[in-house]
Amino acid sequence: MKTKTICIASGKGGVGKTTLSINLAMALVESGRRVLYFDADMGLANAQIGLGVESLVNIGHVLKNLVTLPEIVLKTPHGIDLVAGASGFAELANIDQIGAANIIRQFSSLPDDYDVLIVDCAAGISPPVLSFMEGCQIRVVVGTSDLSSIADAYALIKVMVNDLRLNDFFFLPNLVQNERQGAKLFENMNKVVQNFLSVKLNYAGSIPKEMMVDTSWRGATPLIKMAPTSVMTTGIRNVANALMDHQGQSFSARGVQFFMERV
Repeated sequence: MKTKTICIASGKGGVGKTTLSINLAMALVESGRRVLYFDADMGLANAQIGLGVESLVNIGHVLKNLVTLPEIVLKTPHGIDLVAGASGFAELANIDQIGAANIIRQFSSLPDDYDVLIVDCAAGISPPVLSFMEGCQIRVVVGTSDLSSIADAYALIKVMVNDLRLNDFFFLPNLVQNERQGAKLFENMNKVVQNFLSVKLNYAGSIPKEMMVDTSWRGATPLIKMAPTSVMTTGIRNVANALMDHQGQSFSARGVQFFMERV
């Protein structure tokens, strides 16, 4: 079975990336898919909070060879399996490409029963972020209308194009006022990327703001379950469908892939 791998990253923090990732995973579960969620933030992981679980072991223990990756996969009450990231460990936040490649390879030791892997990266352009982006079939860069978010999203895309020689990824406008604003934000980013990097971005839709997001975090329940008819939920479901319909192009020749023998 082929496991579709989706990496979600952002140029800067505070753009709602983890909220989006959790609810995207939930949308895929609701569509009947078996989903594994990897909280790939090596230093400030917080997906456990949003999913209402607490793991005594995480990816940090795997890196220290204390446990194996299959031993830390945690079932959540929402039907999503979780590989928890580490939080509060500076040495893990600074792992290099070799450490990131080691993590990626270990995913092939997991049982062959997942339809989708969601990789929720840390913000920025650190070596593990770039390795995880390179190792997935579908790459999503999340940004908002904030000028610093736009600049940092472009910087991340630029590195992927110029340094990794990648040319197939999505730019996903998040926390927009409405669909029109999201489409305009995408068009503006796509125009700049085409003009300066000679690459065309993919569009999967945009995600509107939703006031109940904070409530969903306090309740440790994905918004898509708490507010199934909200505009944000509708946007997330549309994005989920678009990403699953996308075939993705070939991997970078030099990159290590998640579930490498299954693609």
